[in-house]
Amino acid sequence: MSKRMLPLGKPVRSPVIISVAQFRPEKAHSPRLEAFAHAVGILDQDMPRPKLQFFRGIVEETSVVSGAANVADFFPALRRLGWHGPERKLAWLQRTRDALIGEFIKRHRFRRRRSGSNGEAAVAIGNGDKGRATVIDVMLSLQESDPGTYTDVTIKGLIAEILAAGIDTSAVTMERAMCLLLIHPEVLHAARAELDAKIGQGRMAEEDIPNLPFLNFIINETLRLYPAVPLLMPHESSQDCTVGGYDVPHGTMLLANAWAIHRDPNTWDKPQEFKPERFQCEGGKEEAGLRMLPFGSGRRKCPGESLAMRVIGLALVTLIHCSSGRSFRGRR
Repeated sequence: MSKRMLPLGKPVRSPVIISVAQFRPEKAHSPRLEAFAHAVGILDQDMPRPKLQFFRGIVEETSVVSGAANVADFFPALRRLGWHGPERKLAWLQRTRDALIGEFIKRHRFRRRRSGSNGEAAVAIGNGDKGRATVIDVMLSLQESDPGTYTDVTIKGLIAEILAAGIDTSAVTMERAMCLLLIHPEVLHAARAELDAKIGQGRMAEEDIPNLPFLNFIINETLRLYPAVPLLMPHESSQDCTVGGYDVPHGTMLLANAWAIHRDPNTWDKPQEFKPERFQCEGGKEEAGLRMLPFGSGRRKCPGESLAMRVIGLALVTLIHCSSGRSFRGRR
């Protein structure tokens, strides 16, 4: 999502993030489930809680199984003996996930036909009508105007990506950022001082996030120490080449280790320490260049970088405003 598109989602995004970030004891045991619930609520506002938990489990297990080692990758002969490892489990998970998403699509399509709405959802989202506007409604509206491009398979894939790639990564980064701030109260106090000076106590506006440099330094330092995706998306070499003295043939799968790059002592001063101020010296993440790759780089970088930074920033502002500032250094 480009920076120019970010304001379009503000009527939905800001209230959701603030409501998730607000402390509610009865929901504190499962913050990721609450974030997942709000995300699914934007897709389908009537999902029952038990089905939500089941869907959440399917998405989580898919992520785990996708990263599991497959012995057959190292010993292909095992496939001839009927060994499929995690592939069979992954296929079942994907079928189950697609069936659940298919239910959402069918229910929304039925409602649209019953109400005779044709493109009204897209208008509703622009007007901030949260009672009607969902991502599925908008996609179905686009499908009516261009059915060849916006097929059910395309809609299912988009929804799966939103849920799998856009929720846990931001939620985990926010959790780690708050843990680091509680361990380093001096950084938390500096962040609160910046908020008091530039925002004040009475308001929280999304437009203020780019004007909080120290807050952005904290987010960048959190992503440096704990990238949400330690191994970036696989790439493939387009030609034979030599990298670091190693011959890399054409067609080789390439995995960039962001965790190792971000903690390289040859390029970072005291890389194991939490020092947000290092980005003030660097001039920001952009100046760090290829030493800082939490979202990848080039044409294949994460398209949700701008949205993720805005969401994480708004949530952290809310949490810092509500925090007591107590130190948890040395506690388990």
